[in-house]
Amino acid sequence: MSSLKCSGCELILAVSLLSSVLSSPLPPAQSVDTEVDKDLSNFILSYDLNSNASRNAIRTKQSELMQSFMNTSVDPCENFYDYACGNWEKYNPIPKDKWKYSTTQLLQSNLQLKLKELLSEPIDDENKLDNDHPRSAMDKAKLYYKNCLNQEAKITEVKAEPLLKFINELGGWPVLDKNYWQRHKKFDWEELAANTTFVGNGILIGFDVVKNPTISTEYTIFLKQTTLGMVNRDNYLKEENSKNLEAYRLFVEKVLRLLNVDEERAHNVSTEIVNFEVLLANATLPLEATKTEHYYQLNVTQLSKAFGYIDWKKYITNVQGADVKMNQTVLIQLGVKYFENLYHLLRKTRNDTLANYMIWRCVLYVLINLGNDFRAPLNEFAKTVTGQVEPTPLWKICVNQVNTGMGMATSGMFIRKYFDETSKNETIKIINSLKETFDENLLELDWLDADTKSYASKKANAMRVAAGYPDYIRSEESLNILYKDINITEGTHFENCLSVTKHNWRKSRDRLFKPYDKNQWQMPPTIVNALYDFVANRILVLASILQPPIYHQYYPQSLNYGAMGMFMGHEIIHGFDDIGRQFDLEGNPLDWWTPKAMSHFDEKKKCFLNQYDDLSKQDQSFKSIATLSENLADNGGIRLAYKAYSKWKQSNGHLVKDEAFSNMKLNEDQLFFLSFAQTFCAATRPEALIESKSYEAHSPEKYRILGALMNFDKFSEAFECPIGSRLNPSEKCRLW
Repeated sequence: MSSLKCSGCELILAVSLLSSVLSSPLPPAQSVDTEVDKDLSNFILSYDLNSNASRNAIRTKQSELMQSFMNTSVDPCENFYDYACGNWEKYNPIPKDKWKYSTTQLLQSNLQLKLKELLSEPIDDENKLDNDHPRSAMDKAKLYYKNCLNQEAKITEVKAEPLLKFINELGGWPVLDKNYWQRHKKFDWEELAANTTFVGNGILIGFDVVKNPTISTEYTIFLKQTTLGMVNRDNYLKEENSKNLEAYRLFVEKVLRLLNVDEERAHNVSTEIVNFEVLLANATLPLEATKTEHYYQLNVTQLSKAFGYIDWKKYITNVQGADVKMNQTVLIQLGVKYFENLYHLLRKTRNDTLANYMIWRCVLYVLINLGNDFRAPLNEFAKTVTGQVEPTPLWKICVNQVNTGMGMATSGMFIRKYFDETSKNETIKIINSLKETFDENLLELDWLDADTKSYASKKANAMRVAAGYPDYIRSEESLNILYKDINITEGTHFENCLSVTKHNWRKSRDRLFKPYDKNQWQMPPTIVNALYDFVANRILVLASILQPPIYHQYYPQSLNYGAMGMFMGHEIIHGFDDIGRQFDLEGNPLDWWTPKAMSHFDEKKKCFLNQYDDLSKQDQSFKSIATLSENLADNGGIRLAYKAYSKWKQSNGHLVKDEAFSNMKLNEDQLFFLSFAQTFCAATRPEALIESKSYEAHSPEKYRILGALMNFDKFSEAFECPIGSRLNPSEKCRLW
């Protein structure tokens, strides 16, 4: 998974859909048919890792919850997703303000409520503050939240004033300013692009600072293709998405009308903006191109020769706010073809159109921080694209903004009150057992030669683990230093958002001149996620994922290995998937594969591509080439988790009797697979499923379950699936 950019006021558009876990915190499930059903539906919200509930009470409730989601009339050998999750939507209907509701989002809902509680706690008295006693980071987060909640009253008074000030600071917007071109005799799009890089990592030119792949102790500049207003390039290019494109144009037009642009001009300019963005989308490469496009490393001199139509030294210097030398290294992926396409596009684009588009992208980024007048067209647009019936309540938007922009402060508050340290230690134990299992699995692989096996083993053993949270967030002083440059002021939410956004962008940008920090946390612990960082060969397990239903210290290990163990196994396999395999044990690019091993790898990979292609034909909801890395990780992860669990049983024979639930007719192995499957229970609106397929790196939840289990003989043994049944095909795919 890629790292998260902590832009505190990024546009929280449902259409973005970049990660259902990260960008869309959800409320408790709606009430259903009976009081018993309601109790089961909301059970996950009712207890914490440090709950005082007894072991028996936790296990009984969990077994009831798991049974409630199942549809036991379905043959598990034909459709294990429906067997495990057939009643999920009955107990967890998609809330009206969301486009999707899944197990991990239910977990995120629990976290969201906790953060709301923490951020609502009292703030220190203003009278106690002075130059020697500035506001603490945690109080800044609370004030940020408070101002966000109060923004409606404040912004209703000033309406578009903060936005207009923001636009003027960028040099103005031609559509609003009849005298714009008298003041801008020569339009410098490169300068505007450099000055607005904090907006989603760049407009027209994607810019980031990442680890240098050839010098592991340094950072380097990463140039890439632009992001798009609707994220998904297919929204611009495919006829089936024409409704979304028109909804987007109408969205732009309504915002212009709110800024007092006359109706005809608003229509014409919105059409120009969207028509340009269609051409820009066509200049970009699709997600699946990342599977075949190589990284190129140049210095600024070479970059200037290759793409001389852009003044790269000036652009990079403006972005960095400091002089950049000509021998500064630069990394490019996808950008080579994209920058050629961009050059030809800009040659035939009027400056008026280009300036209007670039400022629109900045406006789009900050629009969520204005009042209801401006959020209304955004919500209408989201409804068209995702099927979301109602807008997200303001308190959830505010919690998300604070957690995204000041995540280490909110995490510091969370771990003090809610985090159980035993879960951190148990996670590390489980991951270490999975790494040992990976080593053992290597011995079974007849397609891999001895030299490649040996290096794979070394890389797995060198894989570092960071679980829970970074130690420094327990220190208020460390958090205060981290956020000392953020200025949070009473009653100025829009300005507070810009302060947070620019702080986090500067923090990311300024890494260029510092040594690479191999222990950095790409995400705050209050994001429900785990990830593998291939440039550091490290697994990061965030505190908030170590909650029910993923993990609980009182669960049978069959559940903990089936859910959390599989997630961790999944991350280990990312170190050896089609992308991770290209990096060595230090995280540097290295071709450590023999030609014979590489040939076998490609052959094995084709098996998965063909298999998931067949699965995708059932509803055309994903592309197997785009989801390949995640599919490989799912398949390898479930194998690692099951084998590690089997080893645990062998070493803890006296505890096996407690591995099943007395009120369920499933043995411990069957519970392992049920726990795995129920972490992927989900309901998604049809519009959102279509929207996500062109950029989503994961297969839909249903196919993550079916694809992983149809290739695993231990599942077929556990449920006695006959050969030839859907989930026990005679031909199976296996890589790791």
